[in-house]
Amino acid sequence: MFFVLLLAPVIGVHLYSDWKNADGPAVRERERRRAQWDAEDRKREIKRAQWDAEDRARLEDEEHRNRTALYWEGPSPDNTCLRYGARMYSARLMNIPVRVDGKKWCQETEIIIHGDLIAKPDFCNDKSGEIFGHWLRLNEPTCTTIWEEFTDKGCVAPGSGKRRIDAKLGLLQYIDGSWREMCSTTPADFWGHHLAGPDSCVNTGAGVWGIWVVEDEEC
Repeated sequence: MFFVLLLAPVIGVHLYSDWKNADGPAVRERERRRAQWDAEDRKREIKRAQWDAEDRARLEDEEHRNRTALYWEGPSPDNTCLRYGARMYSARLMNIPVRVDGKKWCQETEIIIHGDLIAKPDFCNDKSGEIFGHWLRLNEPTCTTIWEEFTDKGCVAPGSGKRRIDAKLGLLQYIDGSWREMCSTTPADFWGHHLAGPDSCVNTGAGVWGIWVVEDEEC
């Protein structure tokens, strides 16, 4: 009995060794196949990445060709000035391909207005499927008004310390609709004062007048 117990570990080692040696080819074959599958997976991933890159390049090329065909119809100025020196312009974006976000393309399309290259509109909108861009132009010559001769209307009231000055608004091209905005935003320089606009405006029918009330110790 004691002899059998002593031999048991030795027999176990031999049996394990025999099993391992017998199973060795199968294990190696499984490892070889697993390595082959992993290599094939890596090849497929590389190929898929190449296809994705080709698809992106094709889409970018198609988008570039589509964008180069875009053009603005116009632009056209609004009928009235927005304020002193400012006018809105609008234009319709033409040749927009189907199945694209027209407003997004509108926001990314440049235009030339009065010789100035403008990278993108201030905003875009969709009018029944037609895409329009809109630009606010500052320093607009046709929206530049001036104050003609300033008239001293005297003190507002005795002891008020304030004097009233009137002036007629000149070069106003659009009486209807924008006279108030043009009057209130036309700057003035007189008697050492620089003011962004008058305190009030009046349209007499014969013209638009600005009214200032300034500090004056003589009043």
